[in-house]
Amino acid sequence: MQRAIALAPERTTQRRRDDTVPFDAPLRSTSRERRRSRSAPWFLLPLLAVVTGVGVAYVGEHATATQDSYVLAGLTQTNTTLQNQDNSLGSQLETLKSTERIIALAQGLGMRPSQQWTAVPLPGSSLASIAASTQQQAAASAAPSSSHH
Repeated sequence: MQRAIALAPERTTQRRRDDTVPFDAPLRSTSRERRRSRSAPWFLLPLLAVVTGVGVAYVGEHATATQDSYVLAGLTQTNTTLQNQDNSLGSQLETLKSTERIIALAQGLGMRPSQQWTAVPLPGSSLASIAASTQQQAAASAAPSSSHH
């Protein structure tokens, strides 16, 4: 049982046999239209490939830039932490190297300043040159100031 669809009647009241088209009849197209519809995707394929490639490259570059910005932020924070640690360690080192602190620690251990200096030669140096420099330093510190004439 086929259903038919009636097309708009012409001005005459008589209907012709070809005025009705079966409802489930397949739509037919000409061979020219079929060729165009099949070739259209192949024609657009290179353009689609180029657009897709550009899109993938853009997304890849954007992802790389985002990752690099996170790495940069982490390295900046690490740099700041290390600079603060360097400043802290530098001031601790200056405190530990101070002469007053070393003297106070030595006196706390029962040591006292010596009244006489002793030169200890280092390997590869001559004892005579060390003794001469020690005597020059002692003479310079013992000489009275000549600026009060």
